[in-house]
Amino acid sequence: MKDITALISRSKDSKPLTLILERYLNNKPKSANIINAQDLPIFRSDKLKGAGMPITDFKNQNKL
Repeated sequence: MKDITALISRSKDSKPLTLILERYLNNKPKSANIINAQDLPIFRSDKLKGAGMPITDFKNQNKL
């Protein structure tokens, strides 16, 4: 399932930067005994348009 998410970041004394993301989130991965969740945000705006960033949340926080 995909969701549209807005990521807003702002440095002190500057205008806020808004990036639009389309997220693909998997809370029930096949390796459920090792992985909590998998997330794939894809940027839909600005210079990063079309770039993705795979994120894996491991149950063991010491996993590299």
